[in-house]
Amino acid sequence: MANSSSIESNVSGVKLVKANQYAGGFAGRATLGYGMAVGSNDEQNDTLLQSVSKLLEQLLASGNEEELGVLLSLSGAQPSEIKGSSVSGTNFSVQAAADYAGGLIGQGDGVQITSSGTEKNTIQGVSFVKANNYAGGISGAVTVADAVGVLNDTLGIGSYLSFTVSNVDLGGNDLQIEASNKYASGGAGLMLGEQQSRLKLKVFNL
Repeated sequence: MANSSSIESNVSGVKLVKANQYAGGFAGRATLGYGMAVGSNDEQNDTLLQSVSKLLEQLLASGNEEELGVLLSLSGAQPSEIKGSSVSGTNFSVQAAADYAGGLIGQGDGVQITSSGTEKNTIQGVSFVKANNYAGGISGAVTVADAVGVLNDTLGIGSYLSFTVSNVDLGGNDLQIEASNKYASGGAGLMLGEQQSRLKLKVFNL
């Protein structure tokens, strides 16, 4: 997912999700729009965001945070959203041979994982999550926007596009979470930057 929204979407019948990196029950990666975190340097040069970097520098220096956020949105730096969505299966597993595996998403930059009205995000039936680095029942890692999305040598957007993880229910079946090297957790292997609230983790031995 890049610059995308998923609202009250459902994925069911999952048995196995497997990738070299970025493996998730719902999405492998949830990140920014094209030409930012996922684009190459050449692609970034053609984005509107690249062309207004000087103006962004001036707003940063003046402390106009509200105007800065508006300009980032207008320029295409919009985070992905997952709201009130679910993934389910029977004793399903999520595995990344390298990095980033999670029951909901493998990894997220500035992602917004929240409820939609009364609908929470739910993960049901996961039994095994494994990665070399960054494994979690909800996500392998969630951070502020990836440092790859830089505007120039001095200004990046990582400090402006933060993440939110809230209202997530995880129901696992004898859940095992494993990182061969580092960072494993029932929630997220790594949370770096912003806020998380109202998370409910349940593990059933069936």
